[in-house]
Amino acid sequence: MLQEAEEEAKSAGVGRWSNQEPAKKRTEILHELSKSLAEKLVNQPLTGIVEHVKDGSSFKIGVFLPLNKPKEERTIYQIISLNLSGIKCPTLSEEHGEEAKFYTESRLLNREVDVYVEQASTMNFVSVIGSILLGDKNIACFLLQEGLAKTVDRTIGLVQGGIEKYREAERFAKLSKSRVWKNYEVVVQAHDSKKQFNAKVIEIGNAESITVVKNNSNEVVKIWFSSIRGPKGDNKNNSTANKVRPLYDVPLMFESREFLRKKLIGKDVTVKIDYEQPKTEQFPAKTFATVFLQDVNIAVALVLKGYATVVKRNDGEQKSCAFDDLLEAESKALKANKGLFCKTLKFKPMKPVDASSDVNRAAFQLDSLSGGAPKDAIVEYVFSSTKFKCYLPKENILLNFVLGGILVEKTGKADENTNVVKNLVQHRNVKLSFERVDKAGNFIGSLKFELESNALVSLAYYLIKEGYCKIRDEKDSSLVQAQSFAQSNRKGIWANYVEEEPVVEEEENGKENESDNILDDDKKDSVDVLDVKNLEKGVVSLVLDDGLSLYIQKVEYGNALEQLIMDLRKTLTENPPLAGAYRPKVGDYCASIFREDGLWYRAKVLKVNLIEKTVEISYIDYGNKAVVRMTDEVCPLPGAKFGINVLPPVAQLYGLSYVYLPKDEDAIEDARAELEARLCNGKEFYVKTEYVATDGQKLVTLIDVETKEDIVLKLVKEGFYCVNKRNYNTKKKTNVKQYNIYKEAMEKALEEHLNLWRYGDIREDVAKEFGI
Repeated sequence: MLQEAEEEAKSAGVGRWSNQEPAKKRTEILHELSKSLAEKLVNQPLTGIVEHVKDGSSFKIGVFLPLNKPKEERTIYQIISLNLSGIKCPTLSEEHGEEAKFYTESRLLNREVDVYVEQASTMNFVSVIGSILLGDKNIACFLLQEGLAKTVDRTIGLVQGGIEKYREAERFAKLSKSRVWKNYEVVVQAHDSKKQFNAKVIEIGNAESITVVKNNSNEVVKIWFSSIRGPKGDNKNNSTANKVRPLYDVPLMFESREFLRKKLIGKDVTVKIDYEQPKTEQFPAKTFATVFLQDVNIAVALVLKGYATVVKRNDGEQKSCAFDDLLEAESKALKANKGLFCKTLKFKPMKPVDASSDVNRAAFQLDSLSGGAPKDAIVEYVFSSTKFKCYLPKENILLNFVLGGILVEKTGKADENTNVVKNLVQHRNVKLSFERVDKAGNFIGSLKFELESNALVSLAYYLIKEGYCKIRDEKDSSLVQAQSFAQSNRKGIWANYVEEEPVVEEEENGKENESDNILDDDKKDSVDVLDVKNLEKGVVSLVLDDGLSLYIQKVEYGNALEQLIMDLRKTLTENPPLAGAYRPKVGDYCASIFREDGLWYRAKVLKVNLIEKTVEISYIDYGNKAVVRMTDEVCPLPGAKFGINVLPPVAQLYGLSYVYLPKDEDAIEDARAELEARLCNGKEFYVKTEYVATDGQKLVTLIDVETKEDIVLKLVKEGFYCVNKRNYNTKKKTNVKQYNIYKEAMEKALEEHLNLWRYGDIREDVAKEFGI
């Protein structure tokens, strides 16, 4: 009978007659787990046997360690202490503790299981945190579903395969009110509009906070991101003797702030308030929220980049509504070794040169900053509407900057003006041009910022044009023009501005006396009798290098031009031209960028250089010329409504009547500079055509609209121009009379040796008489 049983066993292939490999032999058992070995086991799939169940979620497991030599017969059996990741069962002394232990023990004790170590823990003794699978079944999910465990935020982020299945199992137990959830009550929260709102980001605090202004009420609110913590400094290394600047001195804090600044500043976001932190004696009240830019959770994006860590709270404590997303992001950043989770790189503080509190250092830095192209900068703080704290990333310099050329009146609207400027430039990229350093170490110059239309605009020009301040001097014609606009439109401080009317005195004598031809020192610069009804008004936009030619814009086209240029820029911003697609031809009307302000204007093609891929163009509404790149600085006009048939070129070329200049470079430059200073200031002039030259150019005199002064006549009187007896209509009596006035003015300047005449008569015909 025994032989028959043996034959049956052989045929069945069981026991010693089995063809399967024998079970692993525990040839070497290790009871102590070293720290280095525990760290090596992380993310390693292992096979083990559950030796002991401490409670529902804590175990002693023997795992078979993988060997470097697979054919080696020796097998190492390592005993480890393992806690399940993501859950916690009640202790044995708590309610349902024994039940949880029995549930686990009855299913796993002395069974072979798959073990996945997710983290090594060395808090009190060396242990590991991980998952246990029996086949394809995760014991943690079953414990949660039976109500014998709760999820733990501190370790749930370690769970492989996603957090959602754990949350779903716990949710099922809650709704079933099973065991530990027997007293659970479902809380239904009504929608509260105050808990969610749309807002615009106006300031970045650090990696943990932003300041927004609500779209519906303009209320300013500071928001802290829920459940995350940004880079922190080492307080032990911060000496009270040293000035601590966390943004620059704490590694990765500037990078995290920059990430938020570039993504959020000036953008509309959705804010979902998670909880409020009440005010205490040490800390102010705080509002914690989850912030979305479109569909992107900003806190999650920060954690993914390694610029923030997730704050794990105990069960029941307040946290982000997207807490699980934060945990998953942290797990990914940890695996990718990014930012704060990087173990191989040590990030260093930036340590910028601080020229904001040292006058000597500021003066020393001026030489390297002034001249050349404007410097890229970030406005870190707005002290007032004209003073800023700026950081220059390329130069790694921190400085105080003051706008030059403008004057802010001390009124009750100072805070309002500061807020306006904050919304425009704080935490924005700007371009700075430096002129000098004042006694307090502040850099003085100009600042350009980017409007929503992507156009670079001078902040001083913007503030003056909107009536927030006035010009300090009249050297900058664009600022003068901006102030004239603010005055005429009664903006800001010019709300009650009253334009002075020129006083015209009536002559007692009804007839003009011949003696009026005699030059009077006080009155001959003005036009006594002038019929302005038939004269056009113009604004001089450009004086050419010869000092005799200039471009004049007709005032009647002013509003139409401003609207056309705004529409042109908007169209090209919304539908940018394809770089390099345009092949310009001489004579084409097109759009071109003016490099000094980076804005689009109408232009005409004068020359095309195919070798250098450049185009010489003329800005038809202003008169100036430039050479621009063919690839990205010129494009076709984006529609017929921008063409010259709708609005003809606004700037027209004119010449000066009655006058000429000698062939002397210094004399020409002096005259040109004086003419530009008196004409290119945004003021309006009556344009009176005196003569049309053979080439079709109109020769004109310019009469100040307010004072009725002949500007060129005044320059003749001051000795800047010679009088030409050929470039006027000699057959017209009024022209002859005006010529005589000009001639007498020149002769008087010659007698007094003014400017041109300081060394005597420099006219060529006179020089020939003396044989010079």
